Amino acid sequence: MNDAAGAIANRGQELLSRLQEVNALAELQDADVLAAIADEQLRTLLLDQQTLALLVNDAFLARIQDADLVAYLQSEVFITKLVQFSQAIHLMEQIQSVSPMDVLVMSLPVFVIAFLVTLIATPIFRHLALRMNVVDRPSEARKIHTRVTPYFGGLSIFTGMLIAVLYSTSITDQWPEGYRSIPLGVFVGMFAIAVAGLFDDMTNFASRFKVALILVAAAALAQSDVGTRVAAGLFDWMELEFLNDLFIPQFPNWSVANLIGAVIIGIFVLGGSNATNLIDGLDGLLSGVTGIIALGLLALSLAMLDFMRLIDVQLLQVSMGSGNPLTDGITLAGVRIVLSLALLGSVLGFLPYNFNPAKIFLGDCGSLLLGYMCVVIILMLGEVGQTELMLAGLIIFSFPIIDTSLAI
Repeated sequence: MNDAAGAIANRGQELLSRLQEVNALAELQDADVLAAIADEQLRTLLLDQQTLALLVNDAFLARIQDADLVAYLQSEVFITKLVQFSQAIHLMEQIQSVSPMDVLVMSLPVFVIAFLVTLIATPIFRHLALRMNVVDRPSEARKIHTRVTPYFGGLSIFTGMLIAVLYSTSITDQWPEGYRSIPLGVFVGMFAIAVAGLFDDMTNFASRFKVALILVAAAALAQSDVGTRVAAGLFDWMELEFLNDLFIPQFPNWSVANLIGAVIIGIFVLGGSNATNLIDGLDGLLSGVTGIIALGLLALSLAMLDFMRLIDVQLLQVSMGSGNPLTDGITLAGVRIVLSLALLGSVLGFLPYNFNPAKIFLGDCGSLLLGYMCVVIILMLGEVGQTELMLAGLIIFSFPIIDTSLAI
């Protein structure tokens, strides 16, 4: 028994020295424990499961002379943080256990379904648009087509993506622990954007109502925690981290970062969807450009799977609030890939009917929806506030942005 206790004490000596190197845990407040764990030396030490067990070992604690340190190590606050750290290690191992190629192979049916459904649905919606007389007539000099062309291409895109994305919910059980399912806000936003565009195609829909529905889509994303850390990452990059902890007195659960993050989401969704709407002026242009954008976002999303760090997992844990990371997941890594594949499959399924001379047009329903889906994926790139990845996503989306800037 003495030998066992001695072995515990010897092993604990290194731990004690490391604990003191990170500014004596006894002096830390509960909110600062993650900052201490973020120290590279302590993090490396705690990656060892035996060391984690040692921190709650009575024999080890009995040999610590500092009573305040013992009290802190036995406190509920520290034990809670220790459990969270153990979860973070487990989740990181699970996320890294699946290669990007494995995730791509698991998700490929999403691409196939989006492609086939859109390919089959487009002639059906074309016939429906002709019967309902929802068509574009070449009555203005700026229009280059010479014959009546039906709308409702957006409905075929919407149908293909929706069915493919709904199918993806059946494969989420194959994903590793830590992967989130597709947030409800994405579906709400798809419906809101599609309805706004469809009304505009069929009627003289007031612009203010269309903008209102687009902002509803943005609000749904914010409610589902998609893109809410964009502002926090921007403040970190600008060395204005104090704004992340500055809360609004009237709304104690809202920080300045949350408020500005919600505004950024609204600007992204409104700007991105209208940017794609503006470039939809030539047969096959928007569909082709969106296909290239989807390929770029897919490649970036796959590359990111190899760069998930422990500190990223911890930040995602904190952002979840009261959710259970093990059952609800923490990262949108799988969702980004699914949405990119659904977007790519749907535009490729639509393109054969949209090449010059186009047999059917996307209409506002399709052009707004394609922009919205691109923006959703870009916002998901910054789920832990990585401004550099958001910038990479915006560069991939640069053609619609540049075209809109020149038009303005």
